Amino acid sequence: MSTRKTARFKNASGEFVYQHIQPSAYRGYKSLKDEAGLGFLIAEPEKAVVDFLYLNKSGIKADDKSVFRESFRFQNTEILRRKKLMESAALFGNNSLTGICRRFCDFIREEK
Repeated sequence: MSTRKTARFKNASGEFVYQHIQPSAYRGYKSLKDEAGLGFLIAEPEKAVVDFLYLNKSGIKADDKSVFRESFRFQNTEILRRKKLMESAALFGNNSLTGICRRFCDFIREEK
């Protein structure tokens, strides 16, 4: 995810795609350093899920929670905080995404 325009590049480490999101939604990342001391950002679990749902929202039907288990195969959802999921979704200002995240929260509540 990036606040810059969507870009794709390849190097010896692999292929990388950076998808654009609005600056208001660019929150929920931790700053870490690798073994060489180079800094990078990594999304918190809830932010990673919301970003994934945002990028895939066109494939999620309004009333279908089964997609989370059967198509996306979400697992280990017990570590996710529902409040943080909804806060991350609200940063996008997208009603469709907010509804999807609400259904996802229902899904993880039912999975317990």
